[in-house]
This record gives sequence, structure tokens and C-alpha cells, in this order.
Amino acid sequence: MTERRRMMRLVLVNTIIVIVALVLVIGVTYYLTNKKVRELELQLTSLQEQEKTMSAQKEQLERFKGQLPQMEVDSKIISLLLPSNPEQKEWVKFLQENVEKANSEIIVLEMDQPKDLPAATKPAKSRTAEEQELNEETLKKSKVMATTMEIRGNFQNVLAFIENLKRSHRLYRIDKIEGSLSQGTEGASESALLDLSFELTGEMYFTTEETDISEKISELRTKLEQTLAIKLPTMGESTEEGLLEVTSGGTSASEKTNEEKESVE
Repeated sequence: MTERRRMMRLVLVNTIIVIVALVLVIGVTYYLTNKKVRELELQLTSLQEQEKTMSAQKEQLERFKGQLPQMEVDSKIISLLLPSNPEQKEWVKFLQENVEKANSEIIVLEMDQPKDLPAATKPAKSRTAEEQELNEETLKKSKVMATTMEIRGNFQNVLAFIENLKRSHRLYRIDKIEGSLSQGTEGASESALLDLSFELTGEMYFTTEETDISEKISELRTKLEQTLAIKLPTMGESTEEGLLEVTSGGTSASEKTNEEKESVE
């Protein structure tokens, strides 16, 4: 009888141990499974957020792809308006070309030292509403250089020269134009009055940015095409007018040379 009780106790103890072990195994399994489920849920939430971000970026990229060609055109115009660190001989060449096309002659050319834009030297509180909207970094890098030119030619020549300045897209502001008879023409015939002297006072603008904006946009296009392995759209060729050319046969628009077209593109 005692032996039988001992066996029953042993079986009972073993049964309890097995049950406890099973409970522990089930508990640990449930804990680990529940932990894994939470981790997967977190990963799923993160992936869903990434998917939303990527979808938004894809939409932005599609819009940017459509805007890029116009941005390139606009950036080239800005680069012409505000050239990057031009040398003085480049300014002289630019003015000389426009004057020669107008069949006139530069007698005197004076160029002051570059200065900061007036808005850049003003205290922030003294700036106009338009000036306050300007980017501070761009404002600091923009410079202005005053020029005085004396040009010999007739009224038609000067008008052609001014028109050529506009067609060149270079930002040049004319403040004053004064005309007078060239030396030795006082009291001369009407034909001699065609030889006049005009003094133009104005300002040229440029930026000290090391790389102009058109080059930056071009680099951005290249990087995007390499990263996305696609060919981004481009704008068609622009129909830009050439400089006015004054000859004995009259005034006409000259054709842009390949070199001039490449400098714009």
C-alpha cells in the first residue's frame, strides 16, 4: 500500500512538472510570437510611411521633370543677365561687338570699380518690401559697375546699339544719354550732322558666384539622368533674334553664329 502511494505521488509530481513545463513553453512561445508580431507591425508601419514618402517624391519628380526644361531656359537667360565673375576684357568685348554691329565707334570707355548693390548696404529695416524679399546670399554676391561711354555715330546708330543691348539679354541699365555734334562739325552741312557724339552713362550687373546657375541646372540634369537611368525632356530650340546690324543698305537683324548660339545654349 505504501509502495502504491509512493508511485501515485511520483506520477502526480511528474504530471505537475510536465504541466508547468508546458505552461512555460506556451508562455515563452506566446511572448516571443507577440514580440515578433509587434516588431512586424512596426516594420509595416515604417514601410507604409516610406511608401507614402516615396509616392510624394515620385509626384514631385514627375512635376520637376516637366519643369526642368523651362528651368534650363530661364537659368540661361539669368546667366546672360548676370554673368559670373566676368573679366573687364569680356565687358569691353561685349560693348565693342554691340557698337560695331550698330556701325558706330567707341571713343571713350570708362569703367568704375564694382560695388555692392544699394540694397545690400541698407539696414534690413530700411529696405523696401521688394528688397526684403530678396535672398540675402544672392544679394551679397551681386555687384554693379558704373560705366561711361562716348560713342560716335548718328541717331540711328545709337538706337541700334541700345536695341542690341536689349537683344543681348545682358543686364545693362542706361541712366543718361547726351548727344552733341562731333568736334569740327559746327556750322557744317546737313550730311555732316550725321556724325554725332553720344555719351551714355549706365550700370552693368554681375554676380561673384563661382558657378553660374545654368551650369548648376545642367549638372542637376546629368545627376538625375544617371541616378534614374532615364532621359529627361528638353525644350525645343529658341528663336532668338540676332543683333541689329547697320550698313549703308539699312538696318537688319544679323544671323546668330554657331559660336553665339552655343554660348547661349
